[in-house]
Amino acid sequence: MESKLGHVTLRVPAHQWTATYAFYKGCGMVDGLSKMDARTSIMIFPEAKASCGIEWIQLASTNCKPVANDRAGVYWKIGYSVHDVNQAVEDVNRLKLLPIAIGKASQFENVGWLTHFSDPAGYIIEILGTTFETSEEQRKSLIANAKQQSAPAPAPAPAINGIGQITLRVSDKARALAFYTDVLGMKLICVESVSKYGFFLFFLAYTEESPPNQDLEHVDNREWCYQRPYTTLELQWNSSSDGPTALSGANLPPDQAGFDSFTVFASRSLRAKLGAACEFVKDPDGTLIYVKDAT
Repeated sequence: MESKLGHVTLRVPAHQWTATYAFYKGCGMVDGLSKMDARTSIMIFPEAKASCGIEWIQLASTNCKPVANDRAGVYWKIGYSVHDVNQAVEDVNRLKLLPIAIGKASQFENVGWLTHFSDPAGYIIEILGTTFETSEEQRKSLIANAKQQSAPAPAPAPAINGIGQITLRVSDKARALAFYTDVLGMKLICVESVSKYGFFLFFLAYTEESPPNQDLEHVDNREWCYQRPYTTLELQWNSSSDGPTALSGANLPPDQAGFDSFTVFASRSLRAKLGAACEFVKDPDGTLIYVKDAT
């Protein structure tokens, strides 16, 4: 088995557990555990085999501190991959999966066709199109192919392909890229310079594929990157910032909701490189990454 991103682990206050679980279920995700623990759930898109999942940990305390979404955190968001962003937004609003309607999507620079919102626990979700807003013919073709290859949804749900990205913030792009490529064995497949706003985006994945243009910053690689069936790790580096400073993972207080960690399913070759006894590693910014064997 090849290596892959397994799941991102997020902590949820007990009073937000039911609403959070219901929201993701309404988006088409199912509980991937054979026996659901009362305080743990790993939710997946059943048809998206290469997509990572989301592990939810319910905090026991009734006085939990809420999710703090600020630019000081290492964790930013997950990205839902969709072909038609407007239709996905319409579906979420029609199904009333959230108490407040999601706002209209738009094309952001030459980065992507997208919108952002918060789930019931306060975590940021990005709905990102597999094409730019103006790429109508390519989008029609992708939608037609998806209908031919996918089984009909068992219940009304937004047409979400899977989790396209897990997005983290990093303080030093060189150190972060060296860690994720040299230590964790990922491949850099796309680089996006958003100079107007002072940041770069780096997309890494467990794949042997190469982008259509050898220049990783070329705009042609972006839609290709968003159309990959596997989840990519997106690293945001801000040239005018010192990087993330907020606590996360093992450093979080036990009563604090927030990003905990993510898990990598390691191939035999990656396991051999990391060592048989390796259970976790930390990236240069302290992000906790659990290592489990791919099966």
